[in-house]
Amino acid sequence: MRTKREERDSSIKAIKLPQVNLPQDLIEEVLNSDVTNLKRLLDLRRLTSEQLLIIYFQRAITIGLDHALITEINFQEALAQAKECDKIRNTKYMNKPVKDAEGLFFGIPISVKDLFEMKGFDCNFGCGALCNKPLSEDGYVIKLMRNEGAILFVKSNVPQVAFSFECMNKVYGNGLNPWDKSRTPGGSSGGEAGLVAARCSPLGLGSDMGGSIRAPSNFCGVYGFKPSSQRVSIKGHCLLTKAFDGVTFLVPISIGPLAKSTNDVALMMKALLNVNFHNQNRFTDGGDTFYIPHPWNDQVFLEKRPYRIGFMRNNDFMPVAPSYIRAIDETVEALRGNGHDLVEIEMHFLDVIQSLFYQSLTADANLNVFADAVQEQGLDDELFGKLKMLISLPQWLKNAVRSLTGCLDMPRVGGLMTSTAAKSSHELLELMSSIKSLKEKFMKWWIAHNLDALIIPNMGMPAFKHGLSGDISVFGAYTMLGNLLDLPAGAVPITVIQESETVYDEKIRSNKDMITKAAQENLNDSNGMPVGIQVITPFMEEERCVGIMKQIEEKIRFHEKHGYPV
Repeated sequence: MRTKREERDSSIKAIKLPQVNLPQDLIEEVLNSDVTNLKRLLDLRRLTSEQLLIIYFQRAITIGLDHALITEINFQEALAQAKECDKIRNTKYMNKPVKDAEGLFFGIPISVKDLFEMKGFDCNFGCGALCNKPLSEDGYVIKLMRNEGAILFVKSNVPQVAFSFECMNKVYGNGLNPWDKSRTPGGSSGGEAGLVAARCSPLGLGSDMGGSIRAPSNFCGVYGFKPSSQRVSIKGHCLLTKAFDGVTFLVPISIGPLAKSTNDVALMMKALLNVNFHNQNRFTDGGDTFYIPHPWNDQVFLEKRPYRIGFMRNNDFMPVAPSYIRAIDETVEALRGNGHDLVEIEMHFLDVIQSLFYQSLTADANLNVFADAVQEQGLDDELFGKLKMLISLPQWLKNAVRSLTGCLDMPRVGGLMTSTAAKSSHELLELMSSIKSLKEKFMKWWIAHNLDALIIPNMGMPAFKHGLSGDISVFGAYTMLGNLLDLPAGAVPITVIQESETVYDEKIRSNKDMITKAAQENLNDSNGMPVGIQVITPFMEEERCVGIMKQIEEKIRFHEKHGYPV
């Protein structure tokens, strides 16, 4: 495993980067720009795609490497592609803007999560047993990105088996949050979020099964979006194991962007929903025969009609940090200023969501869904030690602990005791029925409140300190909701934690369960860390979701106020 990292580092040292002779203020503008503005700068001939690539690649192999955010590099191919884009721009378009027919990302460098199938590179999930198995061709999603003109220049780090809120593995190391190196950038798309936040990449493509786009977006202060699972094809997203692929029928995976702006979120969605590409490739070798594309609707995305939007400031089962209540309040004020009807609601689903999610993950005894991937190496104890210990307890002891925690008013701990048992085939079928019933119950609740959208905290907790993810990952119930119910869900950065917001109130501190203690430990010294919210809309209503995100962004202007960490 060390060899894999050493090979990557050696290839970086062998690269002699061409000089970029641009004014420093222009370079700074490039680094602060979203892709939407970078396309404008390229059209104005303020810089070339080659210069753009070098500016970002230089940071990826220095800052990105220092923070363990990158896995593999693709510089030589990217450089050749950038030069070709410049040639086309200068010969075919002269002094004119490049048409979208060349691709929405024509000449733009983009990073991708390590889990996307890319010719010549592994898809190793941070597992030593899966290293040194380069793919012979690009997967479907990567082909789509190339069709849109994207220059794919670097792949980004993930947790072992890509199933943790902490970006840690023995192959590429422990990812560090660019806002605070003592904290994780998140998982499983933590490398992507860190790269975008640290201005090492203009735009990233990630995936999300339990919050894997939105949690890192919250931790790193960027925009992230998880569409409904059927809106975007995931063909070409690597398969971990056959058993884990089966889990995705319970909790579906979605792919989506991590970005500097909501305009870029919309741009990536347009690219992923390219109807011509999907129709032309549907019945070709490697195509997605079961996917029916629905093109992006700009009219819905940009519409300004008043919505009825529910918001949840806090939840008794999973109390949020004080700064997240303020973030919700600031979001509500911003949306009310746009004429929307904001109504505070109570939502009592988080305990059920947490239970059903963990039941889905642990239905196969002893986390055997991961066995074929980790093999002799086994699951990392730093990431999975507490979960493995919990699973190994005999059922009679779990029942006893649950009864005890009920008496001690520790429902979260008790809930984990009954959510981590292996299941028979009959019990698995009942679990599938329970998830279906929850979807129906949630939408009845939604209709009863007559909602167009919902605003809730994103994790309710700042970036985890290294080593605490096993204690406080239950806060993922806030993001698991979007996956289990298969709803569009977007992450929007709102503010940063103030010094006065690093302590829970006395009522919350009076809860003596181990989760509360670890949550307070994580909140200590968190001032200055980014804080975000989620926007949720009904199934397949992605345009409305991103449109509301855009309205919030235009009022809050997070990056104008707080900048970037590096």
